[in-house]
Parts: sequence; C-alpha cells; structure tokens
Amino acid sequence: MFDDFEQQVAKFRCVGEEDSDYTDGLEYCHQVLGLMSDLAGKLALLAPVKPKMMVFDSANIIGGIECS
Repeated sequence: MFDDFEQQVAKFRCVGEEDSDYTDGLEYCHQVLGLMSDLAGKLALLAPVKPKMMVFDSANIIGGIECS
C-alpha cells in the first residue's frame, strides 16, 4: 500500500482535524442502537406470532426473590 512509513504518516496526518471527519464513538453507538431498535419495531409488525407479555411468578422463578 505504502512504500515507506513517511508516506503513511503523510496520508493520515490530517485525518480527523475537521469536525466533518470526526465521529464520536458514543454518538455513533447511540445512532446505531436507534436504527437497530427501529428495525426491530418494524420487524415485530411482520412477525407471524403475536407478542406475549412475560409474567414472573412461582412457575418460572427458580429460588427466592430478594429485595434490598
């Protein structure tokens, strides 16, 4: 790709100096999680099985419930 290290440094020297080149990791994560939840909501409308509310009772809890 590059003949030497100097060419590589010259290529990437100014990357990220302008705001348009900068992507914050937390903002990216927030954006992607929003898109994934939107996709999940759209796919849920197409599901062949209707959603069922999960209920926690003695039939599906192993051991006791402790409140602190």
